[in-house]
Amino acid sequence: MKINEYEKFKLKGLDKPISLYLVKGMKNVLDDNKRINENFKKRFDNLDSIIDIPDDLILPTEVIDGSLGHSKITAVISYGIASMMGLSESEKKDIVTAAFLQDVGKIAISHHITARKGVLDDLEYKEMAKHVEESITFTKMNGFDNPNVINIIRHHHDNYAINKDKMPLGARITAVADCYSALTSWRPYRESWDRSAALNVIKREADNGKFDKDVVNVAVEILS
Repeated sequence: MKINEYEKFKLKGLDKPISLYLVKGMKNVLDDNKRINENFKKRFDNLDSIIDIPDDLILPTEVIDGSLGHSKITAVISYGIASMMGLSESEKKDIVTAAFLQDVGKIAISHHITARKGVLDDLEYKEMAKHVEESITFTKMNGFDNPNVINIIRHHHDNYAINKDKMPLGARITAVADCYSALTSWRPYRESWDRSAALNVIKREADNGKFDKDVVNVAVEILS
């Protein structure tokens, strides 16, 4: 953002004027070597081309909750895991699409919840959980109504140990990728975690049953 290129304007309901900045451009999150290492980039080239969905669909959500680039990282990591697990091009495309759009429904959730520091209480957790169905609705409205994509989005927050029979492999993959992306993202309430710390958390969660260990092992291999 250009710090000197902004306007102050009055918004109804607010006592003080707020600043509106002009964004000239955005860094490519895939160039961040702290999150996507060089070995990953060499193994999976042309990363920018694997997502054929306009950024405009997800940016409003990510701007609001301070998670710019989260969906792109999730999609790219999901692609890498799916590739290493030998999935078909069609399966990989569905997984990438779901990974990119699975959190878009957060735009419908109150900002004070999505940017909440610390553990959510029961009511906040239930409110946050609504983003899954909101994401499905948004995805269908924008023409991405492939049943496989929808099923991945629907189950990407499932606990693997509890719902392994219902949780498709695509959702197990995007769940791990989503966690890695979230932990290594800067958020308004904390700094980003380094790659090693994030992978250690994911391995611990796999030991606790939250994630599929086979998926986690592949993620660790390609991201370490």
